[in-house]
Amino acid sequence: MLFRSNIDFNASVGQTTRLDQLRIVSVTNATFDQAVSAESILQDAGSGTTTFTGMINTNTTPGTNLTGTMLVLNGGVTSTTSGVLTATMTNTITVGPSTTSSVNGAVTLNANNGITMQTSAVLSSAAAVLFKTTSNSITLQSAAQLSSTGANVVLEAEDSISLAANSVVSASVADLILCSGLDSTDGTGSMTLDGTLQAPAAGKTVTLDLNDEQGATQNTTTGRILAPNLRLLSNSTNSASFSLLAGTRNDVDVIAASTSGFVRYSDLDDLTIGSVAASSGIAALAGITTVNSVTEGAAVAITANGSLTANQPIRTSPSAAAGSLVVGTVDLQSTTSLISITDNADIFADGAVSFTAAGGIQ
Repeated sequence: MLFRSNIDFNASVGQTTRLDQLRIVSVTNATFDQAVSAESILQDAGSGTTTFTGMINTNTTPGTNLTGTMLVLNGGVTSTTSGVLTATMTNTITVGPSTTSSVNGAVTLNANNGITMQTSAVLSSAAAVLFKTTSNSITLQSAAQLSSTGANVVLEAEDSISLAANSVVSASVADLILCSGLDSTDGTGSMTLDGTLQAPAAGKTVTLDLNDEQGATQNTTTGRILAPNLRLLSNSTNSASFSLLAGTRNDVDVIAASTSGFVRYSDLDDLTIGSVAASSGIAALAGITTVNSVTEGAAVAITANGSLTANQPIRTSPSAAAGSLVVGTVDLQSTTSLISITDNADIFADGAVSFTAAGGIQ
């Protein structure tokens, strides 16, 4: 179909007999008020808003592939036979409230001006998931759920990433990677992690990369990070810091960090400052340093509500020369058990060092 203005399907499409390929070559606004069923759906170009109010259903590998300006998915997406969901928009993508999407292939949503999953929206994939915005933010509203049961989940935002309370981002068998401030041009880029991040499979990692912008925080009563490994990254500015203090909810086994700002983290039970292996194209990381591309170290404060083991170095002092000798403090705490410092765990501090352990220090 070739359109150069608006199209509006008031009735369902392909419900009696599934269409082969539904293709829109060029359109201003495309509106589908009811369900759409086709082997595949392709939009080559759109200058306005493409809106699907009913469910999209495809059953071949090409799945749904949409290019345009704005996309609104208010009815959910279902695909089989490894069918993908791909959308590339110059403005925004919105996944509507209380919608449920189950995609058998990869999900790739790319929108210059932001991606929003609204309240209680659910989007799951059996393959890789990528949300990317090149000049704005990614937002998951309350109770929104984004997941993959078969591959990595990656969120990349030029500005911020925001997860509201009760939202969930999950990679059940692979890695979960969040990057904010990616190639930022406006000095904005942070993470508000008031929902749940989880990559629970053995050996898998949650990676949080602030790049060279602003910090990551979580609500202490609703935020949660669940994974064997947690890798924290930032560079070039001390504002790119981490304050992840949901100590009765966070549960990781190993933490490693290379940052330019402070690292404050609290965990539910036993925790090791250790090594995280290379994965998903991200280099291996050992210990904690807060002097990545900066000349002044920042503080490290790690609390475990179980045993705390330092098995790799902690550095808050620049390698070349000491900083102010004030701000690069190191504070390690175990509220219920002991702190163990191994032979690998040299501490290079640009400030006071303190250990507090209910069960002693060894």
